[in-house]
Amino acid sequence: MPRQLAYIIPAHNAQATLAETLASVAAAIAPRASSGAIPRIETIIVDDNSTDHTVRTAQAAFATFPALHGRVIRAHSEASAAAAALGPAGARLAGLNAATARFVCFLDADDLCEPHSACDMLAAVGLLGPSDERASFDACCGGFRLIDSAGEDLCWSHTPESGDWAPQRLATANRLTIGAVIVAREALLDAARRQSEMFASGCASEDWAMWLHLARDSHHAPSPVRWGPVIERAVLAYRQQDGARSRKIMANLASGVEIISRFTTDSDEAKAAAMGLLRRAVCEALLDDQRELVLAAAHDIPPDSRGGEFAAAAFVAPLRWGLACRGYLRPPAMARAMSEVLPLVERLAAGTLHFDWSALFRRALCGPEQLAMAASRLHATLGPTGRLVIYGLGRSGRAALKLVSQRGGVVAIDDDPARQSPVPRITVDDLTANDAVLVTPDLRGPILGRIDGTPARVLLPEDLLLGRG
Repeated sequence: MPRQLAYIIPAHNAQATLAETLASVAAAIAPRASSGAIPRIETIIVDDNSTDHTVRTAQAAFATFPALHGRVIRAHSEASAAAAALGPAGARLAGLNAATARFVCFLDADDLCEPHSACDMLAAVGLLGPSDERASFDACCGGFRLIDSAGEDLCWSHTPESGDWAPQRLATANRLTIGAVIVAREALLDAARRQSEMFASGCASEDWAMWLHLARDSHHAPSPVRWGPVIERAVLAYRQQDGARSRKIMANLASGVEIISRFTTDSDEAKAAAMGLLRRAVCEALLDDQRELVLAAAHDIPPDSRGGEFAAAAFVAPLRWGLACRGYLRPPAMARAMSEVLPLVERLAAGTLHFDWSALFRRALCGPEQLAMAASRLHATLGPTGRLVIYGLGRSGRAALKLVSQRGGVVAIDDDPARQSPVPRITVDDLTANDAVLVTPDLRGPILGRIDGTPARVLLPEDLLLGRG
């Protein structure tokens, strides 16, 4: 029977992390608990002109884990072995041409597969079970979480939104993560034949460009790529290496803007997407103490006509990402971020970005993972008649509820009646003195205005986690 899934791993001087990555792949193909099915995989290391012991490390791992069905190929032919490294895009294409499995997962040599991720992804496309002759879908994706260089969790995760990945949707942000996506090999090969630049080297955002070429090809192909349901948990641990956290700020910004302009046809969407990249560049520059970059990037950010809180709220997500990559979303480090990093940010932003950076910083410290911790801590303080009220059923509110929804005395408020809630819903008028309200959205002004004057105790998650609640 043919292999179901090929892991293609470009590797250039990757001996320090490759063994751990391959061990994680071996763990990911453990038998599925419900059926006992074991994914049939192949693992292809594409040695991209390494000068260390990358090849020896891979061969040792393959001997230890024979279920990987691993082999090493070279990105270059023997005749051109002395050439410069191809880079991830060219190495992925070399691995794709060598693979034989029905589906392909491109994986970086320092990232880790989550346990049972192969089972999750193959099941999502309908290719794991007693009858797997034909997959139900051509591709699927899952979430990922951040880890540091030592493999420790950074308390930040992301799950893509559901739906097909049309070119216009992918062109506004890099929404798919290498290692958290599987695609039918033939679909990738067909797209590569028609889209000559799909695996072109020299682009700082080569993975984003690859997904966009695939989406554009699928949009015009006789048989479009069929995307399966999003896997609602992390299938990948995405490593942030010390000193290599995509710090080429202006190069990444220029590359992203070039991709947006090439693939986006709507000028308003292109401007909004480019502005999002610009905000991220500003936040990276602030956290890296690069004042000249802050000044250069902030100069191109126009005032927000909707008012200060709306303008500041747009910086929460990019600032949160930057803080996460540097380890500041772990509760022990949150107070240090407030005392050491915030003064630096306020100094660099003085005269350019006129926000309340202290309030913005506190909000950025609390993503879904932190909100879940805050909800659990708050619930533990309630008396027998107390209620925990989660205000907001967006991604952060749902994450908070996921941890406490099975406990007693938990209710929710949300201003969107269409959103589903796993706990009973109440309104602001139902609040009593026994209620503790945890406000979860980043944009709090309107919410705080609505509950001002109610008898309930109102708390912000960052205050709880920073010991101020």
